[in-house]
Amino acid sequence: DLFLNDGTIVTTHGHGGQFQESYSATRNGTHEGFPLVVLINDQSASASEIFAACMQDHARATIVGMQSYGKGSVQTMIPFADGGLLKLTTATYHRPSGKNIDRQRGSTEKEDWGVHPTEGMEVTMTKEAQKVRRTARAKRNAFRPEADDEKLQTAPEVDDPQLKKAIEHLREILGAK
Repeated sequence: DLFLNDGTIVTTHGHGGQFQESYSATRNGTHEGFPLVVLINDQSASASEIFAACMQDHARATIVGMQSYGKGSVQTMIPFADGGLLKLTTATYHRPSGKNIDRQRGSTEKEDWGVHPTEGMEVTMTKEAQKVRRTARAKRNAFRPEADDEKLQTAPEVDDPQLKKAIEHLREILGAK
């Protein structure tokens, strides 16, 4: 809702595709008037997919990266008196366009679930490259120049081709160099 004036954010549909609920944006408090890029990859799931799908369907953001995970399921928690918990999948999340975000069992990579990057904005990475990037980011996030440990005094460079593509795209839109 922060980046969208009006329109559907997401809907839920129960078993058999039956419509359940709709969530809509309101103008109050909307941040607008600037370009937006959303980075996704095959680990982007649930709320991040709902956000990316909404921004894409309303042409509010460019989506950069790889096809998302496809976890658009609504889960209901039923607590038991003994402290146990039953988690049931009771519905699925659908994009403003009506497409199901959830990857159904047996779906292939070519099918339309999850969120796909905007045309021309796909940047794939191998599992190994993603692991290297995650490790470097974790080290960067641990950066503390005041630390006694010399390893924590220097933030490592992170090679992130998806972030580079997003920055290039924003520079093109803004006419920056």
